Amino acid sequence: MERKDTMVGVRAKEFTVKGLKIGCQMVVRDAPQGTKYKVPTVVCAWADADTAGAVSITTEHYYYEESEDIDLKSEAQSTYELRGDLRKRIP
Repeated sequence: MERKDTMVGVRAKEFTVKGLKIGCQMVVRDAPQGTKYKVPTVVCAWADADTAGAVSITTEHYYYEESEDIDLKSEAQSTYELRGDLRKRIP
């Protein structure tokens, strides 16, 4: 379901990074009221036997690239690396 102030910039795609399935898509939402800007954001998510999470990624180059040029696979890799940082054994 899409909100009035949010639209899909790049439809969801699934990537397998080192055996883990990570889904990513780009959403574009209106900036806060009173501005004319759009905020492009990549959202990637995963779930496995131990963890689940979603990462929201916004960088300045998203503002200058066409949606179809956004490298979702690269963002899936970054999400995998972040997941590794988060998965630390609790003593």
